[in-house]
Amino acid sequence: MDLAETLQLSLSPEKEDPVNLIERMGMEWELKRLSDEYVRYADKQDFDSFVTLFTEDAVLEIGGIERKGHTAIKGHFADREQMVTRHICTNLWYEPIDENTAEGEIYLMVYRCSGDHTEKDGPIPYDRPDWIGEYHDKYVRTEDGWKFSERCLSVRFEKVT
Repeated sequence: MDLAETLQLSLSPEKEDPVNLIERMGMEWELKRLSDEYVRYADKQDFDSFVTLFTEDAVLEIGGIERKGHTAIKGHFADREQMVTRHICTNLWYEPIDENTAEGEIYLMVYRCSGDHTEKDGPIPYDRPDWIGEYHDKYVRTEDGWKFSERCLSVRFEKVT
């Protein structure tokens, strides 16, 4: 088998993969970049850029509260108190449904400090994450690239105060 034939093989040989390996690698790279932009914009509190990562009718569910559409998603952040956050993501898993839709699951840890602290205050004393959880995602490829059509946060571990 030559390299071209190898690259046409599915990463999931036990089932029919809707995209070839090269397409899948490109899709996974773009979805990773989307997730990276999500946490970067959230941590930088750039909510104008953050909301552009979602389709117009997307659903974002955090803390059991569902927000649908750009206005509701952006409103979630406008209503919260000032805080410094860091989202650390790992174990990124993506599964193509077809050429224009995919699903994913990403583990994350969140550190946050509410109140008067800013990025300029220097290191914030901290002992462990506020919570550890998973994002369960649905993605759609649009004319502007991949976007979230749905993102649901499931918290698995919480910091005990």
